[in-house]
Amino acid sequence: MSCRSCLSNHGPDRRFSKDHPVCRSYSGSCLLVLIVTERYRFKYHLCDNSGRHFGRGSTMDAQQAAALINGPYGFAGALSVDTVAELLRRGRLVKYEKGGFVTRRGLNEPRLCIVLSGSVRLTAFTKDGREMLTHIVRPGNCWGVFPCLGGYRETNDSVIEEPSTILILRPEAVGNMMWSYQDFQKALVQLLCDRLNLALSLSEQMGAWVARERLAWRLLLLANALDERRAPPPQLEIVISQDTLAAMVHLSRQRTNMILKDMERDGVVVLKYGRIEILDIDALRNEISRTA
Repeated sequence: MSCRSCLSNHGPDRRFSKDHPVCRSYSGSCLLVLIVTERYRFKYHLCDNSGRHFGRGSTMDAQQAAALINGPYGFAGALSVDTVAELLRRGRLVKYEKGGFVTRRGLNEPRLCIVLSGSVRLTAFTKDGREMLTHIVRPGNCWGVFPCLGGYRETNDSVIEEPSTILILRPEAVGNMMWSYQDFQKALVQLLCDRLNLALSLSEQMGAWVARERLAWRLLLLANALDERRAPPPQLEIVISQDTLAAMVHLSRQRTNMILKDMERDGVVVLKYGRIEILDIDALRNEISRTA
């Protein structure tokens, strides 16, 4: 590892030195994370691996948290305030700055992470520096259920997209809550079923769907409109860059832009700076009805 001072003086190949005063001040609790993006530009983030560096403490009451968790982007629909209060009591609220890692893929430290403010990218970085983006987690939603309940290693690199507050629970707390609170158990079972269904759909897409169908499906997912039975109205304006969207559907930025321009000419979407407005949800659903 290298510290920020070492990097400025010696470049990114300088290794961590226990004798360097800056390195020594950060050793043990802090990690310097080197991210190589798809364009091979280097970004350095000094992150605290446990979250303590950014402070922690309960800053949200149970009613506020329940409104998010049961809301349009939440992972549950009917968690009681009492259940959410117990989640807050058993977990810890951690504040992270933009660019920090919450979990790292492959580490044997599974945790259930519930986003209460901000947003988090679930991704994986390949050895050659390419980013494989899978999802953006927004307030009320979570990740880490599979590792916590299955005893697996972490399955995602999770990177803070904007300053965020995250409720973190250890596997034993999640297991105890499932036995003691039936509404929490039902919510996690439904979440696992939904995500298994998404995984099967993604597997089919990579082998059988054309690019436009994959893009339409992802826009519906981001708009919270895949499931027509879902009660909350879809979010018709999606805050996302075309670079991020392209990474999600494993297409180039240029190919993604061409398809979006075609959809705009067809009156399905309107492209804005950093946003995509959906004009015709039914037309998007018809794009995937032939393959779904």
